[in-house]
Amino acid sequence: MENIAVIVYGDGGELGSFKIFARHLKSELKSKYKRTESEHINRDHKFFSYLSSFNPDKEKIAELHIFSHAIGAGLFLGYKDPVIARQRQAVVDKAIKGKKKVNYDLAVRTETGAIQTDDLLLPRIIKKQSALRKIFSDDAFIKLWGPGALPRSMGKAARVKDLRTPG
Repeated sequence: MENIAVIVYGDGGELGSFKIFARHLKSELKSKYKRTESEHINRDHKFFSYLSSFNPDKEKIAELHIFSHAIGAGLFLGYKDPVIARQRQAVVDKAIKGKKKVNYDLAVRTETGAIQTDDLLLPRIIKKQSALRKIFSDDAFIKLWGPGALPRSMGKAARVKDLRTPG
Protein backbone atom coordinates (compact mmCIF):
# COMPACT_ATOMS: atom_id res chain seq x y z
CA MET A 1 0.00 0.00 0.00
CA GLU A 2 1.46 3.30 -1.08
CA ASN A 3 0.92 6.54 0.84
CA ILE A 4 0.62 9.57 -1.41
CA ALA A 5 0.20 13.33 -1.10
CA VAL A 6 -2.54 15.17 -2.95
CA ILE A 7 -2.63 18.89 -3.69
CA VAL A 8 -5.78 20.62 -4.93
CA TYR A 9 -5.73 24.26 -5.90
CA GLY A 10 -8.57 26.56 -6.86
CA ASP A 11 -8.71 29.95 -8.56
CA GLY A 12 -6.68 32.73 -6.97
CA GLY A 13 -8.66 35.70 -8.30
CA GLU A 14 -6.71 38.93 -7.87
CA LEU A 15 -3.91 37.02 -6.10
CA GLY A 16 -2.99 35.24 -9.31
CA SER A 17 -2.66 31.51 -9.84
CA PHE A 18 -2.44 29.19 -6.85
CA LYS A 19 -0.67 26.80 -9.23
CA ILE A 20 2.63 28.42 -8.30
CA PHE A 21 2.15 27.47 -4.64
CA ALA A 22 0.94 23.97 -5.53
CA ARG A 23 3.96 23.40 -7.77
CA HIS A 24 6.36 24.56 -5.04
CA LEU A 25 4.74 22.33 -2.40
CA LYS A 26 4.77 19.38 -4.80
CA SER A 27 8.54 19.74 -5.23
CA GLU A 28 8.98 19.81 -1.44
CA LEU A 29 6.85 16.69 -0.95
CA LYS A 30 8.81 14.66 -3.53
CA SER A 31 11.37 13.74 -0.90
CA LYS A 32 8.64 12.46 1.43
CA TYR A 33 6.40 10.53 -1.01
CA LYS A 34 7.05 8.49 -4.12
CA ARG A 35 3.94 10.02 -5.64
CA THR A 36 2.41 13.45 -5.26
CA GLU A 37 -0.62 14.47 -7.31
CA SER A 38 -1.56 18.08 -8.06
CA GLU A 39 -4.84 19.14 -9.65
CA HIS A 40 -6.59 22.43 -10.45
CA ILE A 41 -10.24 22.14 -9.38
CA ASN A 42 -12.76 24.96 -9.26
CA ARG A 43 -16.10 23.13 -9.03
CA ASP A 44 -17.56 21.31 -6.04
CA HIS A 45 -18.60 18.18 -7.98
CA LYS A 46 -15.14 17.89 -9.54
CA PHE A 47 -13.53 18.00 -6.08
CA PHE A 48 -15.54 15.02 -4.84
CA SER A 49 -15.12 13.14 -8.15
CA TYR A 50 -11.37 13.68 -8.01
CA LEU A 51 -11.11 12.32 -4.47
CA SER A 52 -13.28 9.36 -5.46
CA SER A 53 -10.87 8.53 -8.29
CA PHE A 54 -8.23 7.20 -5.90
CA ASN A 55 -8.16 3.44 -5.34
CA PRO A 56 -7.96 2.68 -1.59
CA ASP A 57 -6.76 -0.86 -2.35
CA LYS A 58 -3.61 0.52 -3.99
CA GLU A 59 -3.00 3.91 -2.40
CA LYS A 60 -3.92 6.00 0.60
CA ILE A 61 -3.86 9.76 0.84
CA ALA A 62 -1.55 10.67 3.71
CA GLU A 63 -1.68 14.41 3.08
CA LEU A 64 -4.35 16.49 1.35
CA HIS A 65 -3.38 20.11 0.75
CA ILE A 66 -5.96 22.59 -0.53
CA PHE A 67 -5.03 26.05 -1.83
CA SER A 68 -8.19 28.14 -1.95
CA HIS A 69 -9.98 31.30 -0.96
CA ALA A 70 -12.42 30.69 1.87
CA ILE A 71 -15.10 32.16 4.06
CA GLY A 72 -16.57 30.80 7.26
CA ALA A 73 -18.95 28.50 5.39
CA GLY A 74 -16.54 26.85 3.00
CA LEU A 75 -13.73 26.77 0.48
CA PHE A 76 -14.18 28.86 -2.65
CA LEU A 77 -12.18 26.96 -5.26
CA GLY A 78 -13.97 28.86 -8.02
CA TYR A 79 -13.24 32.30 -6.53
CA LYS A 80 -13.87 35.12 -9.05
CA ASP A 81 -14.84 32.62 -11.76
CA PRO A 82 -16.84 34.64 -14.33
CA VAL A 83 -19.18 31.75 -15.22
CA ILE A 84 -20.14 31.25 -11.58
CA ALA A 85 -20.58 35.00 -11.12
CA ARG A 86 -23.00 35.08 -14.08
CA GLN A 87 -24.93 32.09 -12.71
CA ARG A 88 -25.19 33.75 -9.31
CA GLN A 89 -26.36 37.03 -10.85
CA ALA A 90 -28.97 35.23 -12.97
CA VAL A 91 -30.43 33.65 -9.83
CA VAL A 92 -30.56 37.04 -8.09
CA ASP A 93 -32.08 38.75 -11.15
CA LYS A 94 -34.76 36.06 -11.45
CA ALA A 95 -35.62 36.42 -7.76
CA ILE A 96 -35.87 40.22 -8.05
CA LYS A 97 -37.98 39.97 -11.19
CA GLY A 98 -40.32 37.48 -9.51
CA LYS A 99 -40.32 39.51 -6.28
CA LYS A 100 -39.08 36.47 -4.39
CA LYS A 101 -36.16 35.75 -2.12
CA VAL A 102 -33.41 33.29 -2.95
CA ASN A 103 -33.95 30.38 -0.59
CA TYR A 104 -31.18 28.53 1.18
CA ASP A 105 -31.22 25.41 -1.02
CA LEU A 106 -31.01 27.45 -4.22
CA ALA A 107 -28.13 29.51 -2.84
CA VAL A 108 -26.16 26.36 -1.97
CA ARG A 109 -26.85 24.81 -5.40
CA THR A 110 -25.84 28.03 -7.18
CA GLU A 111 -22.41 28.20 -5.53
CA THR A 112 -20.89 25.48 -7.73
CA GLY A 113 -17.37 26.79 -7.14
CA ALA A 114 -17.63 26.36 -3.38
CA ILE A 115 -17.30 23.38 -1.11
CA GLN A 116 -19.50 24.52 1.72
CA THR A 117 -19.72 22.83 5.09
CA ASP A 118 -23.38 22.16 4.31
CA ASP A 119 -22.39 20.30 1.13
CA LEU A 120 -21.02 17.58 3.40
CA LEU A 121 -24.59 16.98 4.61
CA LEU A 122 -26.10 16.52 1.14
CA PRO A 123 -27.42 13.01 0.43
CA ARG A 124 -25.11 12.58 -2.61
CA ILE A 125 -22.05 13.21 -0.40
CA ILE A 126 -23.32 11.23 2.60
CA LYS A 127 -23.67 8.23 0.26
CA LYS A 128 -19.97 8.57 -0.64
CA GLN A 129 -18.77 9.27 2.91
CA SER A 130 -17.65 5.73 3.74
CA ALA A 131 -15.80 5.35 0.44
CA LEU A 132 -14.15 8.76 0.84
CA ARG A 133 -12.92 7.88 4.33
CA LYS A 134 -11.25 4.72 2.98
CA ILE A 135 -8.95 6.67 0.66
CA PHE A 136 -7.14 8.29 3.60
CA SER A 137 -4.35 6.66 5.61
CA ASP A 138 -4.85 6.15 9.35
CA ASP A 139 -2.71 9.19 10.19
CA ALA A 140 -3.77 11.40 7.25
CA PHE A 141 -4.25 15.12 7.59
CA ILE A 142 -5.70 17.98 5.59
CA LYS A 143 -4.05 21.36 5.40
CA LEU A 144 -5.88 24.42 4.09
CA TRP A 145 -3.80 27.19 2.53
CA GLY A 146 -4.96 30.61 1.43
CA PRO A 147 -6.73 33.83 2.33
CA GLY A 148 -9.57 33.21 4.76
CA ALA A 149 -8.83 29.48 4.93
CA LEU A 150 -8.46 29.56 8.69
CA PRO A 151 -9.54 31.96 11.42
CA ARG A 152 -6.75 34.43 12.26
CA SER A 153 -6.61 33.09 15.82
CA MET A 154 -5.45 29.70 14.46
CA GLY A 155 -2.37 31.09 12.77
CA LYS A 156 -1.20 30.18 9.29
CA ALA A 157 -1.65 26.42 9.56
CA ALA A 158 -3.69 24.00 11.61
CA ARG A 159 -4.50 20.33 11.68
CA VAL A 160 -8.11 19.93 10.62
CA LYS A 161 -10.61 17.42 11.97
CA ASP A 162 -9.94 13.91 10.75
CA LEU A 163 -12.36 13.12 7.89
CA ARG A 164 -12.29 9.43 8.71
CA THR A 165 -13.86 9.95 12.12
CA PRO A 166 -17.67 10.00 12.15
CA GLY A 167 -19.36 13.07 13.60
